[in-house]
Amino acid sequence: MLTRESDEPDPEASHFLKVQSQLISEAIAALPIEFREVVILRELEELSYKEIASITGIPIGTVMSRLSRARKRLFVCLRGVAPKQPAIKCRIKVVQAGNNRVA
Repeated sequence: MLTRESDEPDPEASHFLKVQSQLISEAIAALPIEFREVVILRELEELSYKEIASITGIPIGTVMSRLSRARKRLFVCLRGVAPKQPAIKCRIKVVQAGNNRVA
């Protein structure tokens, strides 16, 4: 929500955005390094899969696989986290349906 006097968010919205940003940062920091690396390069640096593959020295298919697994972990980690909870502990394992492989 924006206030009428300025383009700045109102204090409540500003606080919510700050807490949300902190929760996302903590969830990304909790990822294993191989997942965190590709998430940061793709989502924060906005690099293409091809650029990420070149920088990291891994095949483009591996980039896509790691991004998929990282996004699943982030989704599970952040799902249901209320803004009132300032910190999260995400030591999670995502089990793919239909088999016992852990992502």
